[in-house]
Amino acid sequence: MRTVTPQEIEQLHQFVRQHYVEFYDVELELVDHLALDIEEQWQEDEQLSFDVALDRAFKKFGIFGFTDVVTAKIDRLKGSYINMMLREVGTFFTIPKIVFSIAVYLILFTIGYTYQEGGIWSLYCILFGIISLYIVVGTLWQRKVKQRQKRLNKRFLLEAVAIQSYAGGAFISFTSVMIQLPHLTSFIANTLLATCIVALLILFMGLWTYVAIYVLLPQLQKKIHQLPQKYQAI
Repeated sequence: MRTVTPQEIEQLHQFVRQHYVEFYDVELELVDHLALDIEEQWQEDEQLSFDVALDRAFKKFGIFGFTDVVTAKIDRLKGSYINMMLREVGTFFTIPKIVFSIAVYLILFTIGYTYQEGGIWSLYCILFGIISLYIVVGTLWQRKVKQRQKRLNKRFLLEAVAIQSYAGGAFISFTSVMIQLPHLTSFIANTLLATCIVALLILFMGLWTYVAIYVLLPQLQKKIHQLPQKYQAI
């Protein structure tokens, strides 16, 4: 039975790259898919040329070509990151951690309410400190990933979506706080309400930052370091 040769495999790599697939892991999967499709066509007609078989295989991806495949993979990875975060956050709803969270909240509330306006602004400083930590750690990690990409001369979809997801978390967190800030400052006259809201924001952002830095990032780093071995050249 006729099979795809190494030279034709290299042609498939070039073909996939020419159709705007920039991620090496996706490129390998598509090359493998196209090669299998071409060999299936040759089972029916061994005289079929490689170019014709490739054209038929590519047309099966529809008018958007490989774009839909990449988009679907991105959505799937984003969903897995969100589920991972939610699972870890959910572990804090066990009795020991709930007690700890309540204790932290009460401490924050006491600081804000006891010292009135000065206490509330102290809580604001803590909140922005947590957000700054989230952003700084993410920026340093992103720089390491890009240096690694440059060294390997390869980009992986897992890396790109991981960076995008982490950056998205920072943007949403910072934006939500900035939107609420004018409203929160107007609550200063009502010290009790302002303290409750800011203390809750600190608790939420602290939990989110802890999970992102100490749970999500280590898991992502482990997966990223395994990528070159997982996707060795065909």
